[in-house]
Amino acid sequence: MHNNLVTRETRELYLKELKRAGADRFFLFIYDFFGKDPEFEQELKQLKENIEFFEAAGLEVGVWIDGFGHGGGLEEPRKTVGRDFVRIRGLSNGAEAEDSICPMCEAYAKMFANNVKRVAETGCGLIMIDDDMRLCIHGGAAVGCACENHMKAFNRLALKEGLLPDNMPVSREVLAEKILYGEANELRKLWFKVQGDSLRDFCKLLREALDTVNPDCRLGQCACLDTWDSDGIDAFEIARLLAGKTKPFMRTIGAPYWNNEHGFNTTGLGSIIDSERLQFAWHDEFAPDVEIFTEGDLYPRPRYNTPYIYAEDFHQALLAEDNK
Repeated sequence: MHNNLVTRETRELYLKELKRAGADRFFLFIYDFFGKDPEFEQELKQLKENIEFFEAAGLEVGVWIDGFGHGGGLEEPRKTVGRDFVRIRGLSNGAEAEDSICPMCEAYAKMFANNVKRVAETGCGLIMIDDDMRLCIHGGAAVGCACENHMKAFNRLALKEGLLPDNMPVSREVLAEKILYGEANELRKLWFKVQGDSLRDFCKLLREALDTVNPDCRLGQCACLDTWDSDGIDAFEIARLLAGKTKPFMRTIGAPYWNNEHGFNTTGLGSIIDSERLQFAWHDEFAPDVEIFTEGDLYPRPRYNTPYIYAEDFHQALLAEDNK
């Protein structure tokens, strides 16, 4: 639910609908998480009022925030566009994402951590980062991040470990051949380490910043496809790093709207459900300490773009799976 749509005039209506749906937790989305003051300050003021109102009515209120950017504006250009941040650059083609910022960009990481603190100061107890906190699938910027920062980190470690011929730094083009083709090799292992470490450091920075305001505030994320394999870290580790001393949580990846155009190489609603069931199995075996919930999204809206029966079938199948 968009925070800026929930006003003094509309709160009672939204509360009525939430009660009718039987909700006990919901998320308010900050539309302008990367905005500047005074606009951002006004959004936070409205967020604080909304949290206090719904919590007084007995609901748990989470706050949903942006991550790195999806690769291009979904509705309009994000507030990071045009600002002096290091953008994610694909390994395979060297293309820069239009609006996706690298977590190794110090200015961006610092701003992000500070904004997380400011959100926590509104009194919320639950913050979730969108599934654009990832290094792959950012528009034309394909396969991880090979920006200047990532390439420097990779070459520094590769030279230290004696993995580069003639002890010379490797270019993105040469590295792509080693990483994306051929048999398993030490350079590929190191690439995954550098990618994963950049996300680990980013998560630790956010948790440290949040702890200065409220160490009991839970911070989690939405998993994405590449946070299960090609980002050099898995979604459960991300959830634990963000959680700090609190109970880890995350949203799995896979939604009914994918069925509209067989998105992400799915072949129908059944394959989407099975991808969620696979994540359930990983959870049960490797991360029973992590609270999980499903995506279940009908995006794009309005709802008639995705028939509600898709969501009904999706949820019924996963409820059956969870109660097997």
